[in-house]
Amino acid sequence: MESCVKPESRNIVGTCRRKRKLEDEEQGESSSMAGSSSMDEECEITSTQSKEDSTKRKSFLRSSLSKECVSTSTTEEDNEDSDKSYSEGRLTAGEERNLPASKRQYVDLKNINIFYCDKPQPLEELMQIVKEDLFKKYPNSKDVEKTVQKFTKLTKENMLVSFDLDIIRQERKKSRPVKYLYEKRVHERIESDMEKAKKADSDLEHNDLFDRKWFLAVEMFLFTTVKLVKRILYPSDDHETVKQAKESIKRKTRKKTGKDKKLAEKCEPSESVYQHFFSMFGRLFFLEHCEVDKRTFVIGDKIVKSTPDLAYCTRQVVVGDNIDDTKTLLFVVEVKVKQIKNVTTNRLEELVDSGVLGQVGSELFAEAFYSCLFPNSLGIMCMETKLIFVYLIMPEEHIDSIMCCEKPLKTEGKIHFTKPYDMLKAEDRAEVCEFLYWLGCFQNQGRWSLMSTERTQFKD
Repeated sequence: MESCVKPESRNIVGTCRRKRKLEDEEQGESSSMAGSSSMDEECEITSTQSKEDSTKRKSFLRSSLSKECVSTSTTEEDNEDSDKSYSEGRLTAGEERNLPASKRQYVDLKNINIFYCDKPQPLEELMQIVKEDLFKKYPNSKDVEKTVQKFTKLTKENMLVSFDLDIIRQERKKSRPVKYLYEKRVHERIESDMEKAKKADSDLEHNDLFDRKWFLAVEMFLFTTVKLVKRILYPSDDHETVKQAKESIKRKTRKKTGKDKKLAEKCEPSESVYQHFFSMFGRLFFLEHCEVDKRTFVIGDKIVKSTPDLAYCTRQVVVGDNIDDTKTLLFVVEVKVKQIKNVTTNRLEELVDSGVLGQVGSELFAEAFYSCLFPNSLGIMCMETKLIFVYLIMPEEHIDSIMCCEKPLKTEGKIHFTKPYDMLKAEDRAEVCEFLYWLGCFQNQGRWSLMSTERTQFKD
C-alpha cells in the first residue's frame, strides 16, 4: 500500500523533527552544565568546611596535648618531691581523715600530749627501764643474764670488722683498679672475722638453740655486709633501653634533671636493702621478725594506719583461735633520712625533721595496743645503717583519754631515745649487743624443745 503523504510534507516533518531534537539536546546540555556548576560550588564549599574543621581539630589536639604534657610534668615533679622526705607529703581534702602514719607531723603528736625527751638517754638506763617493765608484766620469765653475757663477750671479741658508709661512697668515685683493691681489703677483714667466729664456735657445747644458731647468724651478717659494701661500691645501672625510655619521657614532659640527681638515683640502694640488712643484724642477736597486720586506730576525727617494717613478737604457744597472746616486743621503723642534720646536738628534733618525728611517734602509739609492754611500746628508728632506740612511756588512762577525745588532756606520753648507733661499726655493735641479746633471749622464751636438749618450755 502506497503512502498518502507527499514528498514535500515528509521533508518538512523531518526538518521539524531534527529542529526539535537539536533544541532538546541544547536544553539537555545547558541543564547538565548548570547542574555540574552547582555541584562544583557545593564541592568547593564542602572542601573548605572540611579544611576548616581539620584545622580546628588539629589546633584543639595541640592545645589538649600541651595541657596533658604540663599536667604530667607537674604530677611527676610532685611525686618526686614527695619521695624526698615524709614531712614533705601533702594531703588532699579527701585524704585528711584517712592517712598513714608516715604523713603525721610532730605537731600531731603534740596535740595528743606526746613529746620527745629533750636529750638522749644512755642505753644502759633505757635497757634497765625496759627490763623492769617486762619483769612486771612477766614475773615468771627465766633469767637469761648468763646467756646474754656469754654471747656479748663472743661478739665483742670475734666481730671486729668496721666500715663507714661515707668512706665507701668516696671510694666508688675512684677508678676501677682502686675499687678492686678496696674490695680486696674488705674481703680480707671479713674472712678474718669469719675465722675467729668459727674457732669460737668450735668451743661451744651446742646443747641449746643459741649455741647452734650463733655462728650461722654471724656468717649471714658478715655475708650481708659484703653484699651491702659491694652494692654501694659498684652501683647498679639501668639497661640501655630503659635509659633511652627515661630520657624520652623526660624530654616529652619537659622535666629537668641534673647530673648529681642522676648519680644519686643510680647509686643509692633502696630501703629494702637496708631493711634486709637490719633483719640479718637482728638474727645476730637471735631476734626473729614475724608477719603483722596493718594497724588502724582513730585519733579524734582522723583514721591513722600503720604497719611496722619489721616486728619482733613474743613466741608463745597458743591453743585455739585466741591470737591475742602474741604481742610485739620490738619493732623497726625505716625512715627516709640519708644524713642526720646536726651531729653536734643532743635534741632529736634537731637531728631529723618534723615528718620523721611524727611518723616514728605515730608508729609507737599504734604499736602500744599490741605491745607486750602495754601501754608502753619499744621501737628502733632505722636510717640506712644507723639506728636509734625509742621507747614510748605513757599511762593507760592517757590512751583512753585520746580515744574518747577528751579535752584538755590531763596526762602525757614521753618518747625516750638514745644516741645513734651504726651497725657497720664494731664499737657501736659492742654497745648495743647486750641489750639486743637480752631482747632476743626474751623473745625465744616461749619456744618448745629448741631452747635446750631437755625439751622444756619456758612459761610467763
